[in-house]
Amino acid sequence: QSVLHAADLSNVTKCWSIHVQWSHAVMAEFFCQGDLEMHLHGKVSEHCVRDEKGARSAQKRFIKACVLPLYDKLGQVVPELEALTKNAVLQMESNFDHWESLGY
Repeated sequence: QSVLHAADLSNVTKCWSIHVQWSHAVMAEFFCQGDLEMHLHGKVSEHCVRDEKGARSAQKRFIKACVLPLYDKLGQVVPELEALTKNAVLQMESNFDHWESLGY
């Protein structure tokens, strides 16, 4: 189940050019959800507020708080995945640094 979850969250482990495309697609989906929430009941979930700078900063939090620890632990628990998860963690760190270099 954890491997499936890691695969579902793997966009942050891709090279920057792919990761950023997925990030924008996810932001667009969240913004649409927020628009619908606003229309239906006037309240918007925090991650669905139309705020591109905030959404891009959230990518850094998502990497550091959610996905990176999952991949770290997965590599420890499933030794066959250790090399794969180490490479994924390196790419996540690179993507995190790229977001920071852009000012997010």
